[in-house]
Amino acid sequence: MRNIRRRAVGCILNLGESYRLTGSFSRARQLFRTAFDSAKELGAVDTQTLPATNDGQMLMSMDHLDSARATLEKAFQLAAQITDRPDQRVQLLCETQSCLALVHLRLKDYDQAWIYLFAALKIAQEI
Repeated sequence: MRNIRRRAVGCILNLGESYRLTGSFSRARQLFRTAFDSAKELGAVDTQTLPATNDGQMLMSMDHLDSARATLEKAFQLAAQITDRPDQRVQLLCETQSCLALVHLRLKDYDQAWIYLFAALKIAQEI
């Protein structure tokens, strides 16, 4: 039953990403929130990280940079907690840090952007 619920969360996340890519941001946010909450109920930290990362990227696209930063920091903290899937952990840590670098570039916080970019590069070398 748990695997079925986890797959359903994945479907909801994919729908949210489809809406995000077509510019339907409000609908995408609803779906990302549903996927996040459902993954949290399942205790699936890795699955929680994905909608948080996607939501952060969408907020960045909408120029909600402070919200994007906070959401991506939350996603990074979640990714750091993943222990049972090391490959996914590394990929999500790299993705969240590179997104945080972009947010800080757009905020003109170049020192922090460099720190995140360097960290993402270091992680990417492990992949």
